[in-house]
Amino acid sequence: MGASSPRILCSKGDVEREVRSYCEEEVATFSVQAKAWFDLRVMLDWIENAWKPIVTEPSLLTLDSLKVHKMAEELDALACTGTAVQFVPGGCTGVTQPLDVGVMAPLKQHIRKGYSNRPAGRPRKITPGERRYGMYCRGISGWERITEDTVRNSFHKAGPFVQYGPPLHG
Repeated sequence: MGASSPRILCSKGDVEREVRSYCEEEVATFSVQAKAWFDLRVMLDWIENAWKPIVTEPSLLTLDSLKVHKMAEELDALACTGTAVQFVPGGCTGVTQPLDVGVMAPLKQHIRKGYSNRPAGRPRKITPGERRYGMYCRGISGWERITEDTVRNSFHKAGPFVQYGPPLHG
């Protein structure tokens, strides 16, 4: 199966310097934003640190039709990597972004299991930084549980509209 870009996890907050210390560049990068959204700053960070290192030839990136994805700065940064952008029409995410549907749901289930696997009883008092670090650890653990079959199947469930998904066998 093909390579994937390093993941980027974004949480609610304003402590960018702290979460940068969690980075394991080959595994994931971390960011914060006031509402845990991918705003322009987070997207430019993702382009520079996750997308740019893996783009070796002209590429097409399919993005949601969010305002941030249509900003000139983001589109220019992607163009500099040889990437063309296509926007998902409303109501078509399941067909055009199979990973959003077929991988994110199992990922969120794995992360929830990580929370439910904590020791019983009254938890010790932890700092907000410890809480964020625990969340990132559960996020990485959840990603590690996503199998190649899960990714492959998400393309096949999307149907014939996803033309360049990985082959069913092999």
